[in-house]
Amino acid sequence: MVKTDISRFYPSIYTHSIPWAAYGKERVKQRMGYYDGSFADRLDVLVRSCNRNQTIGIPIGPETSRIIAEIISARIDADFKGHYSSLLPGSVDRLQDDWAVGVGTLEAAEKVLSTISGLYRSYGLDINGSKTSIQHIVATQQAVWISEIGAFLSHRPGALRGARLREFLNMCLRLQADYGSEPVINYALSVIENSQIGRADVEAMESFLLKASIVAPNSMDRICRIILNLQHHTKSVSAKRIGERFVHLAERNLEKGQCYRAHSSGHEG
Repeated sequence: MVKTDISRFYPSIYTHSIPWAAYGKERVKQRMGYYDGSFADRLDVLVRSCNRNQTIGIPIGPETSRIIAEIISARIDADFKGHYSSLLPGSVDRLQDDWAVGVGTLEAAEKVLSTISGLYRSYGLDINGSKTSIQHIVATQQAVWISEIGAFLSHRPGALRGARLREFLNMCLRLQADYGSEPVINYALSVIENSQIGRADVEAMESFLLKASIVAPNSMDRICRIILNLQHHTKSVSAKRIGERFVHLAERNLEKGQCYRAHSSGHEG
């Protein structure tokens, strides 16, 4: 699974690329002057007039900017389809400047990422390296651990609390150790997010979340959400204990040159 988005999408759009996208970049460049005064050319002029006649960046916020950005994105969609016409329709998803593409091999994933990067560069845009990833999903292994978790939840009905909750948490840690490259903890966290955890189980949940933050650092955003919700509902979270552990974890990762960059949907982090 290839995931990426564009670095500073609106502020980086080259206004002259609007007619390129509307009519085709090579066609416009080969027929200099032919498209002067065309609808897309007038959009280029109007957008520049909103930004002191600068050619880099379009206004952030107006719905018109979303439409103009989509002119460019739709052209890149068409160019991408020209390279990968054999991909199944459901294997490619783009929402504004966020991409997700599923392919069969790591080699194919790397080629897809290279193609997306090259297409955006041709319009003066760059992908965001900190939000780019290739996730390796192994269906056969995944089915084993998902089946075990599913069997536990379905064969042992009832709320996740007390001894049942602790058994579930220990099982998920064991499965993560057995299937190191699989997102077991993240899956477990999604189950926990949809469960009501009582005050009596806060200490067990804290211990699990602290371990999860070490073995599954990519799930830190979800771990933090659960901690905040737990505190909101129970008022029993040990902020000092968690704070000290997280500070230590942050310091250790910073010493290794590793960092975590959070962002909210639709906004740069």
